[in-house]
Amino acid sequence: YLFKSNFIFKFFQFFINKIEYLFVDRNILTVMRSDNPDAIILCSLLNDTTLTLNEIIKCAKKSNIKVYYIVRSWDNLTNKAYMNIKPDCFFIWNKFQLEELKIFQRSTKENKIITGALLYEHLLNKKYLLDEKHFRSIASLDDKPIITYLGSSSQIIENEFFFIYEFLEKLSKRKLFCNFNFIIRLHPLSLERVIKNGKLDKNIQSLIFKLTKFKNISFLPNIENFNKEIHDKSIYLSNIFYSYSLIGLNTSAMIESVFFSKNLYIPKINEDYEKKLTESLFTNTFHFKYLNNGNNRTSIAKTINDIDDIFMDNTNLDLLNNFKANFLNLDNYPSQKIIDYLENKHA
Repeated sequence: YLFKSNFIFKFFQFFINKIEYLFVDRNILTVMRSDNPDAIILCSLLNDTTLTLNEIIKCAKKSNIKVYYIVRSWDNLTNKAYMNIKPDCFFIWNKFQLEELKIFQRSTKENKIITGALLYEHLLNKKYLLDEKHFRSIASLDDKPIITYLGSSSQIIENEFFFIYEFLEKLSKRKLFCNFNFIIRLHPLSLERVIKNGKLDKNIQSLIFKLTKFKNISFLPNIENFNKEIHDKSIYLSNIFYSYSLIGLNTSAMIESVFFSKNLYIPKINEDYEKKLTESLFTNTFHFKYLNNGNNRTSIAKTINDIDDIFMDNTNLDLLNNFKANFLNLDNYPSQKIIDYLENKHA
């Protein structure tokens, strides 16, 4: 309760910083002063569980070397960690992250440069996209429109295989179901919890068999080649690009689907999962709120009737373009903006 007071928090922060700066890693300090770089760039400060990067910042400040931090992802400033020791400058995505730095990281003195979403600048390069005929041959699909289910990690939704089966079984009863191909794209971490002694859990095997009995439902990548192909960026982006609509609880996919002008739906059609989904890390994060508010094309389907919208083309390009401009901010390559800034600053 005491730390809700801004004055007490600032005093506590000042006190902790003074103590922390009394102790530095002498090996890092020696190397830094020997190399004497013009600047240091960090890319994973808020994901650094070893706190080694904290030591780099402390040593850099003692050596009068500027430290820059490229904010990697949309949620790094909101729900990863608090930066007790801050860099001199942040390269951030957009105006929303300005607010996040102020609210969540209490950053007031440090410089902030808006560059756009560096994490997604590869979307500007169309070379990642496969030819549609080639993609359909990889996925063994005919020419019907594609609807893709994008899986999430277990911290977002537990027992996802059961959820997928129940969801698609209900969806299969809709009139338009047979007019579409359905791809199930699992999250890279989704198989970890259902593999025992190198083999899939028998209950999961049974569910996969039941799903694949539908001729228009397939896994991409398939379970046998999952670990080999799940990180293939060309297949992943082509899957989104050639999909008519997407379903899921995956924040990365939300952003990429919006970039490619696709509708994305969040299923909440079973009371057993209602509480879990409502209280999940996904829907309660700060970034989800402005992501969802900024794009009405992300729809939460609360009943099975609502999900019929996935069969309809209701693209709103004005909303889409506004979101892309304000959130992704990819009018130019962010990496080039960062390079230009550093060259001007340290020429």
